[in-house]
Amino acid sequence: MSGLAVDGYSIERKLERREGASFATVERLLALYPGESKELLLRIHGSRGHLVAVEEWGFPYSVASLEIAPKQARAPYQARMIVAASVNATPGVYTWGIRIIDVTRSAVLGEEPITMVIVPKHMSKKVAEHVTRLRKVYENYGIQVALWSALRVLYPRGASFSDIKSLYELVTSRSVNKGTVGNMLKTMVAKKLLEKRGGLYIAVDMNRDVLFSRVDLARVRFPWQVLRRKEASVEDIKHIGWGKQQIDLCQLPQPIQKAYMHAERLAEEHNPLTALYFLLCSLLGVRQT
Repeated sequence: MSGLAVDGYSIERKLERREGASFATVERLLALYPGESKELLLRIHGSRGHLVAVEEWGFPYSVASLEIAPKQARAPYQARMIVAASVNATPGVYTWGIRIIDVTRSAVLGEEPITMVIVPKHMSKKVAEHVTRLRKVYENYGIQVALWSALRVLYPRGASFSDIKSLYELVTSRSVNKGTVGNMLKTMVAKKLLEKRGGLYIAVDMNRDVLFSRVDLARVRFPWQVLRRKEASVEDIKHIGWGKQQIDLCQLPQPIQKAYMHAERLAEEHNPLTALYFLLCSLLGVRQT
């Protein structure tokens, strides 16, 4: 079985075996601070003498750099991978992966997705271990449940406003202003989901049923949402899904784009009806969209 040395310790995992070929890949979760780099070793075993190559797919070059050396060699061999987050990297969750190819046989030996989390410098990297789960909680139950869960697990003694704002942005993959976060925290304190003590916010201890009754999931599950921002070679495009329709926000006038985005925040922080009233009042005078 092949092994992988990462940051001074060894991980052994066989991912693929075809006609004697196998490889061990890097960790599925990689946490970095802006400006930080990590070196990872990839040991590849295949049919002896076959030319084997390492490729990446979907790497977010806008926030980090990746070096693989050598990119191909005769099996078995070891490749070195250096991932370096840029100093100005935007904190967030980025998914990419590696693919191992037997060039001699023109066959893919295997591939593995990697989740890279750029963590704000003032936060602990342990946040990265929970981000994927918290994003699923957010998608299913809304931002209030996701943040309550995060504070219970990661900040049992309380989190500051800046910590919560960073968590909000990591979980939702979008930037939010302080006013949005402040309004949401006021709502969560009013609902007795959080307590504020000396500038810190602490999750109130409660069971699942009580939590869901206070959040009112029927209101959280609004019929539309802003889809995740996808990296592309062209300018990012945001879509709003409404039923089976999709609206390309980039094709709409800027005031209407802002109205939709603000309505989305209202639906998350309050309820869909509030968001609907806002849209009706904002767009009532618009004849064509």
